[in-house]
This record gives sequence, C-alpha cells and structure tokens, in this order.
Amino acid sequence: MEESVPPPQVVDLNPPSADLHPHVSCSSSRKESFTMFAPGQEQLSREDIKAGEAQANQTIRMAVTGGVLLYLSPFALDFVKKFL
Repeated sequence: MEESVPPPQVVDLNPPSADLHPHVSCSSSRKESFTMFAPGQEQLSREDIKAGEAQANQTIRMAVTGGVLLYLSPFALDFVKKFL
C-alpha cells in the first residue's frame, strides 16, 4: 500500500479580526506575499531609494562628526582650563 501524503497547509498570517490582537495593525490595502522563510518586500520607487541614500549619507556624516568631536573634546577642555 502506498501512503498518501497530505497536502501542505495554508497558514493565514493576518488575524481574522482586530479584537484578537489590538496591538498589531494589519493593513488590508497593501499586497504582501509571505513565504516560509521571509516576508515579501514591496518595490521602492526611485524617489524612495534616493531619500534613503540621502538619509544614510547624513547618518554617516553625523556619526563621523560626532566621533571627531568626542576625540577632540579632551583637548578643548584642557585648552579652556589653561585660560581659567
């Protein structure tokens, strides 16, 4: 006798109602596909990509500036103490 393999089960990742999970917001207007390992990603427009790149550049500049200021702060404090 051949054993029959049951078909794979479909799992609904969206709750049936908002009452079950009030802290989780589900948007039914967005189409998202889910796989077993990772959720699908929405396509970003060129404007979104450029905005993300600008934000990343600003973040890197602020981090470098902060690092330089932290490095120079003891020297600045010593310089101020000499005049007081």
